[in-house]
Amino acid sequence: MLNTSSWRNMRKFFTKNYNENIRVRGEHAIDDLLGTMLGVLFLAVISASFAGIYMAYVVTSAKADENTARANIAAKFSAESFNNLIVDNLAGGRQTATNLGWTVIKHNEVAFQPASPDYPNYRYVATRPMKPGSSVLAYQWGTIETSGPDQGLVKIYTSIPRAGANAGNQGQANCGWRASSASLLANCIVVYDVQASVISPPPAYTVYPDINWQSSITRAPWTTANPDYSTSTWQSVSTSKLLGTVDLTGLAKNPDGTRTVKFVALAKDLVPNNLVAFNINKPGTTERIFSYQFTPKTVTGETGNLQRSVNNGTDQGYILPADVNSIDVYIDTKVTNPDAAGDPAVQLSRFFFYQPKVGA
Repeated sequence: MLNTSSWRNMRKFFTKNYNENIRVRGEHAIDDLLGTMLGVLFLAVISASFAGIYMAYVVTSAKADENTARANIAAKFSAESFNNLIVDNLAGGRQTATNLGWTVIKHNEVAFQPASPDYPNYRYVATRPMKPGSSVLAYQWGTIETSGPDQGLVKIYTSIPRAGANAGNQGQANCGWRASSASLLANCIVVYDVQASVISPPPAYTVYPDINWQSSITRAPWTTANPDYSTSTWQSVSTSKLLGTVDLTGLAKNPDGTRTVKFVALAKDLVPNNLVAFNINKPGTTERIFSYQFTPKTVTGETGNLQRSVNNGTDQGYILPADVNSIDVYIDTKVTNPDAAGDPAVQLSRFFFYQPKVGA
């Protein structure tokens, strides 16, 4: 900041310069003085311009950082939905999505056509806050293809508005399933994932041979089951029985030595309204660790025996004791009948226990 002395000296300079030059060069002295003043003004304009450029750079950098963070959140939401079989699991996907924090608008209903013709019909649509307490919404929608060249593929879109994006005076940009592809591209961060269905996989991995959900999990193998119920081939179970033993040693332990596991299975020839159970015991004993029970019910349009996808029923999975390194797996096809003899036969496939890989 200039002090009083500085201002006095500056005034003397300009006055002296003007008085001396006006006598010698007349009106040109005025040009000199005016040029000096314009130069000072020009420097001020340049300084202000650089300040504006700097501020714009700071704002742009902040938006870029925020958009990177939002892209990571969208990717996490997408992986989470795949690993929890939200779209695959026709019976329990809605509840699983709700447990994970989604407000489910549609799930496993008659396919509906969005406003934009750019996307297929969807069977699952949901929203949730981007972060706890955030007013910014994340959107997720998807489907499982049941016919055509993409049969058996699960497709999920997860979308979050870009930082600073808005729709005119409407506030936050709409990044949902009804937005056009052009609007999504301009205003939204979209993660699109495709994977083979776990419950109803493609007849052959010919369309996207590298897409396989099993690459994101660690499976626990059946060791004594004959046949192997984890394959895609239907295996007949004539009555309630011990299916076999599953080796857990390849699954990670929690800090206290316990293990958290999940399971998934596909079952058919289920008798409507028969209570069915998968019972898990300590190996070689009658000590029950947990039992998962479900009652298949007929929905509109279904007749005869039923086919259902089955999983652990919760997104958390089951906690197995620290001293358990394998489990005996039983099926009871009619829990209400105390005698296994005469219980109805069912068929099983893709029945295995697993853990999602860290970061998958």
